[in-house]
Amino acid sequence: MAINPQGHKMTVEEYFQLDSDPSAKYEYIEGYAVVMSGGSVGHARIAKNIVREFDSRLQAGPCQVHTSDVKVLVPAIASYFLPDVIVSCDADDNELDTQAISSPCLIIEVLSPSTEAIDRGYKFQRYQTLPSLQEYILVSSLAEIYDRVPVPAKPELLKELREKYGVHFAT
Repeated sequence: MAINPQGHKMTVEEYFQLDSDPSAKYEYIEGYAVVMSGGSVGHARIAKNIVREFDSRLQAGPCQVHTSDVKVLVPAIASYFLPDVIVSCDADDNELDTQAISSPCLIIEVLSPSTEAIDRGYKFQRYQTLPSLQEYILVSSLAEIYDRVPVPAKPELLKELREKYGVHFAT
């Protein structure tokens, strides 16, 4: 990842203007635009399969699955991240004109050697400030393993996901 070409802090408005260029994807981290590197075919396939599985299970309810084209707002640090997979059950998050998800209940990151430390450390610490977050799952793109990182449970939401939509979590 690299800091924006200008190398200076920018406003959220400047970030959204920069991010409107389809030739690159950016995260906005504490005032700096950070360009995202492209992923591997394996990375993309894993994320696509996860999205497809959640999408098939969540069609009947208020929860929606989103890809890395959708930003997650972390208000505590005024930052926008692009996780690989996001699930939100908040009606405001799922409006078609929404620029960013603010109440995700699930975030999944597909790990790569260049992002693993950031996903496990920096991003996880920031995601924990989101009151809606129930689960943070890290999936290896190099081996058949994943890590579920505990986030304080909100039993009523987990029960609804399990009973109404067939989505089961270990918590």
